Amino acid sequence: MAELTRVTRHTGTSAGAVESAHPIDRGKTYELYFRMDQTDECLKVGLTAKTVAAGLGGAHRIVISYFAVDKLVDISAFQSVAPGKSVYSEIGRNFDHRWNRERELLVCSSREDPIKKFTPGLYKIRFTTFSPAPFSFEVTIHSRQAIRFFDRP
Repeated sequence: MAELTRVTRHTGTSAGAVESAHPIDRGKTYELYFRMDQTDECLKVGLTAKTVAAGLGGAHRIVISYFAVDKLVDISAFQSVAPGKSVYSEIGRNFDHRWNRERELLVCSSREDPIKKFTPGLYKIRFTTFSPAPFSFEVTIHSRQAIRFFDRP
């Protein structure tokens, strides 16, 4: 694997983030988009969420967050689908079926599965804290190329 030397960050708040129509386990989930212009082997994605801790004079407290990385996939090659139809397909998540989580996720292309290949295009990060409390967040992507973030596709 080539060294992931480029670091791209995006910061925001839950109040300003777009709510996702595809929640993680029925929790209030937000989404953020990014674009890659070149093929890549791997990306390392991290997300840190912080909330203002009550009674601590405005101090921030890191809260547990869960996220998934989705790739926009053109499915118009299938006969039963209208031309130009695309869907998002999950290619990685920072948690397992028992909700054990990691702060960062290394997602690598799969030679066997073309959907899980990092090709130029649009990607989405869905994330949640499973808490109603407002929070700020920072998404970090380590890559070999420039990444551009978008609030909407």
